[in-house]
Amino acid sequence: MSTVADLLGRGWSVVRIEPPLTPNGFTSGAELKARTLAGIASALAFPEHFGGNLDALADCLRDIATPTLLLWEGWWWLARVDPDAFAAIREIFARRARGGGFVAVVVGVGLDVDLPELE
Repeated sequence: MSTVADLLGRGWSVVRIEPPLTPNGFTSGAELKARTLAGIASALAFPEHFGGNLDALADCLRDIATPTLLLWEGWWWLARVDPDAFAAIREIFARRARGGGFVAVVVGVGLDVDLPELE
């Protein structure tokens, strides 16, 4: 597999999703899902009209023209609090990756969950 420097040298964009942490924690899985989607939208510079839902995520990912490596930090928060949302986002990333020019990688230590290849 290529290193980040190799990908940058070949014109790839490398972006990082920050962990969606707040000092007071989260009140619900829905709040964490919304913060995660907002973090993805911010990292990938989605248009202002991004709908903040899973369908909008899939649509905006299809519109990315530049090859992109997405480093997802803090993924384990969502996997723990809302495993269904985590699985749905993971599947959307995997579908986009199968189209080429996009790779999503979970970064850091987290829960012991079954993670299929995302590329």
